[in-house]
Amino acid sequence: MADAERIELVGTREERWEQAIRLAYSDVTEKALGNFYSVYKEAGITPLPTAVELYKKYGGVFKTLRPVFGESVHTSEFAWRFCSDLTFVYWAGRKYAVGMLKSLTAHINKVRKIAKQEVCPVGTFGYYYPPHVYIGEDGRFYCVYDYTDAVLVFDKLYEIVDQQIGDDPIMYLEPVPDDDEYDEDDDEDE
Repeated sequence: MADAERIELVGTREERWEQAIRLAYSDVTEKALGNFYSVYKEAGITPLPTAVELYKKYGGVFKTLRPVFGESVHTSEFAWRFCSDLTFVYWAGRKYAVGMLKSLTAHINKVRKIAKQEVCPVGTFGYYYPPHVYIGEDGRFYCVYDYTDAVLVFDKLYEIVDQQIGDDPIMYLEPVPDDDEYDEDDDEDE
């Protein structure tokens, strides 16, 4: 990939994430927002207002540009995926998206106990084995990992990824490859 297509990020880790999110933002379409509501409805989950606001704010991020980290393995294994968006992923589809949301309710009581408030599953964000992420009424993030019983709590969405990649900072943004799996026009269920 030519360096001219890359957008270099500068500053502290937090400043780099803020730049990346701002620069890689695309508006959430009416179709995607309608899909968000319908997938939650089909899963039998009423999304919290914080979950809706989170999707409106971050649902369009990293659709056309993706973050690149110092170590390429972190780039290739990066996940920033809302459950409802799985409808638009060629290997998943609507049944998978609804099933994913339903399966996350298995942890909801454990997360509520720690959060001491209502929570709502939203997706997977992170690296390699990304956690299942829930958002609380207060906007904090609660992460459940498949490989531990711990529930980690974060204030910002990017902190979830940052915690997993350690000292490997986000370096720049590059266009999402043409063969990427996400296609909002391809929402046919398999």
